[in-house]
Parts: sequence; C-alpha cells; structure tokens
Amino acid sequence: MSQFFRFNKIVKIKQGQIDESLQLWDEFYSELAETIDTAIIACTDLNVVTDKKFNDFSIVDSSTCLAQAVVHKYLSLKDRD
Repeated sequence: MSQFFRFNKIVKIKQGQIDESLQLWDEFYSELAETIDTAIIACTDLNVVTDKKFNDFSIVDSSTCLAQAVVHKYLSLKDRD
C-alpha cells in the first residue's frame, strides 16, 4: 500500500474510525521514521493520532503554530497601546 493511499485512509478519523486510523498511523509513522527528521501536519483532524509523544522525528502541528502566531501578534499590538 503506498504511503499516500495509507495517509488518505488515516483521514477516516473524520468518519469516526479512530481505532483503524491509529493503527494505520502507527504503521505510517514507522515507515516515516526511517527517512525523515520532521513532519508538518496541516490537517487539524490528525491531532487525534499525532498527540502521542514521538522520539524518532519531530512533528510540527500547523494549527498550533498558527495559534501561537496569532497570540504573539495580538500581544505585540496590545503592547503598543
């Protein structure tokens, strides 16, 4: 099964199929750990499977980055007043 196809199956989380998605994520993670050092998760639905701590590579959650940037910007604008 290709990584792209497997990843698309992981998105079944949207349909409430979390257990199957967790199993697929674990398989996908093992394969990725051999070839990458960082992954950027851009789909907020994948937070369910990426919440575990991983040591083999870093996971960057784009929604967390966006939230931090918004708060930082708000605070910098607030300090101007």
